Amino acid sequence: MRRRSLFAPLMLVLAGTVLLAANLLPEWSLGATFAEHWPWLLVAWGGIHLLEQALSPAFGWRPPRPLGGGAVVLALLLALAGTAARGARSADFSFARDWDPDWFHEETHSFPVELEVPAGPQGFRLDGLRGEVEIRGDESVSTIAVRGEMLLSGTTRGAVERRSTEALPVLAETEGWTYLTAGDGVGASPGREYRLTVVVPASTTVEASNTAGEFTVTGIDGGLDLEGRGSLRAEEIGGAVSVDLEHGKRVEVHDAAALTLKGSVEHLDLREIRGDVQLDGNLYRDAFIDDLAGELTLLSRSTRLEAKRAPGSIKIQGKRMIVRAVEGMQLEAKGSRRIEILEPIGSTSAFLERGRLIVQPGEKSGAMEIRGLRADVEARIREDASFSIETEAKRGQVRTFLDESEDRAPGAVNGPTLQLESEGGDIEIRPAAASEASERL
Repeated sequence: MRRRSLFAPLMLVLAGTVLLAANLLPEWSLGATFAEHWPWLLVAWGGIHLLEQALSPAFGWRPPRPLGGGAVVLALLLALAGTAARGARSADFSFARDWDPDWFHEETHSFPVELEVPAGPQGFRLDGLRGEVEIRGDESVSTIAVRGEMLLSGTTRGAVERRSTEALPVLAETEGWTYLTAGDGVGASPGREYRLTVVVPASTTVEASNTAGEFTVTGIDGGLDLEGRGSLRAEEIGGAVSVDLEHGKRVEVHDAAALTLKGSVEHLDLREIRGDVQLDGNLYRDAFIDDLAGELTLLSRSTRLEAKRAPGSIKIQGKRMIVRAVEGMQLEAKGSRRIEILEPIGSTSAFLERGRLIVQPGEKSGAMEIRGLRADVEARIREDASFSIETEAKRGQVRTFLDESEDRAPGAVNGPTLQLESEGGDIEIRPAAASEASERL
């Protein structure tokens, strides 16, 4: 009978025991033990091999193979490693203690920033800024004032100070625009960040490009155009907001004329948008829309989105969408999606190409036309709701879980019309559960 050597399993047990001892006994030095006792590994290896040779005839085992070239190389490497460890313990490295550890260690130093120039009639532009920038509109000022600090990293204070003059931001008026640019044009590079507060006239239009970090813009009557990386929080914007972020973290826009969002962002929060909203990007993990007065167009691959009070036309290409309390909604979705329309207000029209389209009427819901092409259609009817339900499934089935004696059953004429159609899917009508009515993302 042929069997393998016991050396490898025993070495694994030994290695695990040694590592466990190193964790449980912090005062014990694994390196020192190896440097002093490494020859015992060669002794154990040879002893196990001799023991296997001696026991093979007694147990009827085939004798183990003799040590080959690989074993010799491994033994030589172990000997070299042990000898090096032993030599390192006795070597004198006192010269290393005299070195200055700061020759490779970078520290961050702060430099004040105070700039002010007259505001250009065209607006305010930023270019190449990295860090935290807050822009506030003020009706009582006619200049653009920048206050804050620049954080610059370097090995020594002297080296950082020599760079600081060129690294400080520059504020100047050119061709009607007031420009705030990072020193020497590389402000968005690692090792340099800004913590700035910018006060501008309230009527200013703001444009920012090549940015990285967290931007906050409040109280401006003009528009806002931001391009770069990071996050944006915008409030009380009189004009339209345009955002183009690469791997953005969060976008919050409250009280703006309109919004166009491109690129990608993880979290989205929109409230009180007076015009149209177009979302064209990727990676919308969590999105919330409340009080939208215009049209909502979703061209993104949004995965978790909730909309409230968003009248107008809604188009979606995301995987999942939940719309709640939307007035006069018209929705058209292509591709395979899961869409839930909860308690719409007034008349509602919705079409889904593939997937599942779920509707739950509310007290203020009017006539509803819910259609699916190759999609399943599901209606969740509350106990206190009365509707005239009409169904048509051309190649699917209609399943009803309502009490046929109730006036909510399909065919009963009572209340607004709920028309459910599907050409290639099934239609399901059932009571609405309390947990479904209160679902939140």
